[in-house]
Order: sequence, then structure tokens, then C-alpha cells
Amino acid sequence: ISSNQNTTATETQNKIVEVPKIKTQITGKTLGFVDFPLSFQATTFGLFGEQLYYGKYFWNFGDGDSKEMQVNSLEKLTHTYFYPGDYIVSLEYYTNYYRETSDASDKMTIKIVKADVSISLVGDEKDFFVELMNNTNYDIDISNWTLGSSLKSFTFPKNTILGLKKKVVFSSQI
Repeated sequence: ISSNQNTTATETQNKIVEVPKIKTQITGKTLGFVDFPLSFQATTFGLFGEQLYYGKYFWNFGDGDSKEMQVNSLEKLTHTYFYPGDYIVSLEYYTNYYRETSDASDKMTIKIVKADVSISLVGDEKDFFVELMNNTNYDIDISNWTLGSSLKSFTFPKNTILGLKKKVVFSSQI
């Protein structure tokens, strides 16, 4: 019994105490489409878990583009990729704008694919409709895309999703 008690006492003494540190995190979708802006947001927490609203961020989008900005709001940042591929987005946070070494960092991998949506069928003057086909292996959010002719245009509402390899018919009555 006494040997078990010694083991427990030793294990208790060897507990690792985590030193508080500043943490930053990137949030955003991990799938995007060529030529469509992708939104990112950074959130940073201080030594006591409080959200920080000062300092500097350095973003690297993995495609040769980067951006440095002062932290003063929770605004989202957008970036557009021009070619398909897997990109690593990295973020460094600096508590002081003039500091040389970062206080916290984060990264995430983004997959960019070509958006391949086509008009697969169109109705006639008696029953006019437009059928769209998603030719990709991914769901596509076509929110704010515009379908237009010389006479009319229609902008798809928020959260309009085309399922992978699926067709959707849009009525002229809408």
C-alpha cells in the first residue's frame, strides 16, 4: 500500500504547469473558389484569456501576397486566389507595432478549386426557367452571384448552395 502512495505523491509533484501565453487564431472557410473573395478573421487572446484589440497582424496568404495591419477592430479580411491549389495561410500577432518577433501565430490550409457552374437547361416563353449545374466535387455557395440578360438580372440570395454534381432549377416567377 505504501508503494502506491509514494507513486501518487511523486506524480503529483511532477505535474506540468502551463505558462500563460498570448494566443491568436484564424477563422474562415477552408474551401474557396478561384476568383472569388474568401473571408478571414483573426482573434487574439491575452495572458488572462482577455481579447486583445491592439498590436499588429501580419498575414501571409501562401500565394505570394501578404498584408500587415494594425489591430483595432474585429473586421473580416478578404483575399482572392487566382489559381487552384492548396495554400497555407499564416498569421503572426505582435503586441507592439514596432516589435520584431511575434507574440503568437496561427496557420490554416485552404483548398482553392475552380468554380465550374453552367447553365444546363433553359425553359421556353411558356415556362421560362434556368437550370444550373454544379460540375465540381464540392458544394458551391452562389450567394450574390448574378444571373442576367440584356433585359433583366437576378441576384441569388444569401446562403444559396448548389450541391456537388447537382442541378437546381430557378423559376422566372421568383
